[in-house]
Amino acid sequence: MSDRSFVVLGLMGESGSGKDFSAAWIIQNQGYVRVGFADILKRFVKVVFEFSDEALWGDPKFRNENTLPCLDVGEVLGVTSDISNRYWSKAYFNLVTYRDKFVDELPLSIEEKAKYKYNLGRWFNECDERSDEGLISARLVLQLLGTEYGRGFKETLWYDYVFEKVVPEIEKCNGYSARKGVIQIATSENVSVVNPGIVITDVRFRTELDAIQERGGYVIKIIRLAHKNKENEAEKAGIAGHASEAEQREIPNEAYDVVLEMGEGAENVYPRLERMFEEKEWESRTESGKGSSTEPNPRKKEPTGDTSKS
Repeated sequence: MSDRSFVVLGLMGESGSGKDFSAAWIIQNQGYVRVGFADILKRFVKVVFEFSDEALWGDPKFRNENTLPCLDVGEVLGVTSDISNRYWSKAYFNLVTYRDKFVDELPLSIEEKAKYKYNLGRWFNECDERSDEGLISARLVLQLLGTEYGRGFKETLWYDYVFEKVVPEIEKCNGYSARKGVIQIATSENVSVVNPGIVITDVRFRTELDAIQERGGYVIKIIRLAHKNKENEAEKAGIAGHASEAEQREIPNEAYDVVLEMGEGAENVYPRLERMFEEKEWESRTESGKGSSTEPNPRKKEPTGDTSKS
């Protein structure tokens, strides 16, 4: 393992707060690699339900739409029971075909993997039951897989995957893509290329926040001032009031390393981020201050750095 410091940053905020917008600046200007706890879920959901990249990684409004992703003919002819049945039959075939490959990637024991494969069948059935006459949204499917049938099976599942399977590869200078996962590119020729760290753009739960900080990382709360007192539309989409959207509202600001209250547009957001990086000399807070960021290392909570007041 390299002696250089490798930093893990997590971004937390309600849907539409500007997490991806902020991450884009961090990636472009600081060289961080973007990672999502939900990336592996989205890759699996894509092959099962055949949602578009736009519905999974694009504007949240597409994630909220009820649709029949893999049957475009439904948009032209109107949804009939026959079209709906063909869609769900095809999705179930995809589930059976790709389930083993998905589960084998997860950091689970052999016994846990066998149980989780059965769990995925229950997840698929609940998606079917919750569909609107066969129509389904990517948000609902991801909510169920991520929480009820993911965290509900093993609370640490998704961040264990990131810290055990993804972070070590990025530290070794391999590539990473949300749509493809780890890309093996590290060689003796490019080992000098330095990945300073990762930015996790979808921190949603207190246990995820704690997991990042226990591994020496930092969590930044993003608040979009224009949305501060508005109702969160994402809470009404998919499963209304779902924990994946609602829980973070109960987390006090003192739990974060930085709280950023942002105005609208790049002219307000980018200078705030630039100033934050100038003021905060981010470095891994593992025991040695460098090296692996994959193992938990409980630490004393430091004061929240609220740069919104600076």
